[in-house]
Amino acid sequence: MKKLLIIAALVAFTVWGLWFIAVPESVIVRALNFESGIFSVEASGFEKGLFYNFRIGNIGLKRAGKKLISADGITGSVNLFSLARLKTEIKFKGGISGGRLNGTAVFKGKHRDIDIFISGADLAELVAGTKGRIEAEAHIKDAAGDAKFSIDNAEITPVGLIGLDIPSLNFHTARGALDFAGQSLDLRSFALEGDGVYARLKGGIKGGSVNMELELMPEGEMDPVVAAFIAKYKVSPGYYKIPVKRELKL
Repeated sequence: MKKLLIIAALVAFTVWGLWFIAVPESVIVRALNFESGIFSVEASGFEKGLFYNFRIGNIGLKRAGKKLISADGITGSVNLFSLARLKTEIKFKGGISGGRLNGTAVFKGKHRDIDIFISGADLAELVAGTKGRIEAEAHIKDAAGDAKFSIDNAEITPVGLIGLDIPSLNFHTARGALDFAGQSLDLRSFALEGDGVYARLKGGIKGGSVNMELELMPEGEMDPVVAAFIAKYKVSPGYYKIPVKRELKL
């Protein structure tokens, strides 16, 4: 019995020692700070817990040095058995813009495979001049990935969405999906709906160049202010195509 207790104590000490000695904080911190195409991820305030768990004060998603999304109070755990397979598998959760975030990540050498789920985040904290709650999920593998999202009970204006000021026009729902790889981002679909108006945003970003098009399909009579603004973009009755082109800093 005494030998069994000694063996159990040695196993427990070995497992504990692997976490605090064989897996330095710097290894995990480097894994959590990386670039994926046009985006970069930065983590700060990493702290190890007692048994393969951890806490991160803040994780931010950035583009061109500007923080786009920030998640706070992240907690998670490392799969002990993944270390024996020479990779690090973690589960994590936390808060993001008044909503919740959770996901999984696998790190092996310079390779990353990450799944992220966001629920109930406040759109106003993510995109200036908008309101609403966003549900989203994303998959990132090295420098490429994809994402899809939905926004309900929203107030989304063209100026908040694409920097185009069309007075008196706003949308209350949005659904979209996109792919990104390297320095490119492509919209697979992006549909918006407002009172008496439907829209689609098409195109993408390559390098620092935005090349998109907003299709507007109003139903019935439009607000005179909106009608006057978009008149020059008319393609056919009830169908308008507005080009969205500009340069971004990378």
